[in-house]
Amino acid sequence: MTRLEHEPVAPWATCALTQLGFVRLSSNPSVVGRRETPADSVATLTALTQDGQHRYLELLPSLPSVRNRFHRLMGHNQVTDAYLLALAATNGAVLLTLDRRIVPRGSVREHIDALVSDQF
Repeated sequence: MTRLEHEPVAPWATCALTQLGFVRLSSNPSVVGRRETPADSVATLTALTQDGQHRYLELLPSLPSVRNRFHRLMGHNQVTDAYLLALAATNGAVLLTLDRRIVPRGSVREHIDALVSDQF
């Protein structure tokens, strides 16, 4: 059973960065397979975040305050993932990802969960 199949449904969160990423990706026809405007994507996001289990994370750590998260990065493709993991740890949350490659060793492991499914 994956985290998304748990009953009762666990709280979930977004922040400005994840909301922007959602709009950017969901309005890209090569990603979602259909044409949707950014305004349409914002409307979808608005509906999703009306869920009673949704939380908005306002506490965004500064990059200098989480600089230790960047020491093990191998390149620019990992920057956003490292920041999102630091954001989860700062807020006592769990980063749910489809990318098993970003699961680190060590103390922040309790703040990340790789969703593994044959669907993805």
